[in-house]
Amino acid sequence: MYCKDATAPSLTQVEQTVLRCLRTAFARPLADAATHYRDATETQLTACFADLFARLRRLDPYILRVGSPDTRPTVFELQLVHLVNLARFRDCKAKNAVVRWLFPEDEVLAAKLLVGTLGHLAAQLARNERNDEAASLLLRERMVALIVHRARHVR
Repeated sequence: MYCKDATAPSLTQVEQTVLRCLRTAFARPLADAATHYRDATETQLTACFADLFARLRRLDPYILRVGSPDTRPTVFELQLVHLVNLARFRDCKAKNAVVRWLFPEDEVLAAKLLVGTLGHLAAQLARNERNDEAASLLLRERMVALIVHRARHVR
């Protein structure tokens, strides 16, 4: 599922970087992904996403819905960007709920650590930018609206 132009959420600069790293981790072997970025933080983000994807693939290879760089974000990608935002803004209750929903009990601790690392790295990317927490909250609202819109039109 790809976002339609009319309802596609606009992403902050940090969210766009997170999305780019997410797509790189999905599309390239880790060795190639590591040489793709000049910035060490983006390389670490990509490596964490690669680890997260490896864990998700073992559980359910069909859960991963990642687009190519020239496509609009998928709902799954937006959900992952939102999950990173939850970790970045330290919303532990919501972050833990999403992680517990995605992973079985024996994988939850490792997944929480990975998502926490992703949030920390995203916060490092944002250190030179204005606080964009309000803009990131808009992503959640528009993502929910997009999902509801699609659910109504699928029937």
